[in-house]
Amino acid sequence: MKKCFIYPYNVVVSAANKTKLRDTLRQLQRLAQVSFSREITHKEISEMAGVRKRLVDEWMRGAIRPLAMAATFELLSKLQDHDVLEVLKYWKQLDENKSETK
Repeated sequence: MKKCFIYPYNVVVSAANKTKLRDTLRQLQRLAQVSFSREITHKEISEMAGVRKRLVDEWMRGAIRPLAMAATFELLSKLQDHDVLEVLKYWKQLDENKSETK
């Protein structure tokens, strides 16, 4: 029988799905380190993501699984590669537009 974790709002998340998200986040960290040519800390990831460092620590440890993030990854995984890039470019553009209006 698969081990499952109970979350608020009666959401049941399998251990396999928690591992999948944790491993994806670790891959994102590795790619960021290559992109920036240096070590990227959990504190820096938390600042980039706009969340507390403790949350990033828990995500990376697999202690918690942010459902919205997991759902976003699931949706993106259903798209063609070029469509994923379009979504990410749009997200980045929204962030850049927000910075310009400050």
